[in-house]
Amino acid sequence: MKKTNLKLRVALILIITILGLYKVLMPPITGATARLPKRQDFTLTGIKQNLRENIRLGLDLRGGFPSGHARQDRRVLKASY
Repeated sequence: MKKTNLKLRVALILIITILGLYKVLMPPITGATARLPKRQDFTLTGIKQNLRENIRLGLDLRGGFPSGHARQDRRVLKASY
């Protein structure tokens, strides 16, 4: 009974991992930029391009910081003292 439970868990983890990698590495199949995967999508440059399209980084992860927040923080600090 424990072997089947372990096999089921391993199978479920593999399926979820494969689907997650497909979602991140392959081009979108819905939306405005939807298209089917092409041969070039499986090259290193194709994978990098798809990663750029599929993962949207916020300003904090891209190295920027919106100046509006900094101004607002200063106002809050002045008002509290």
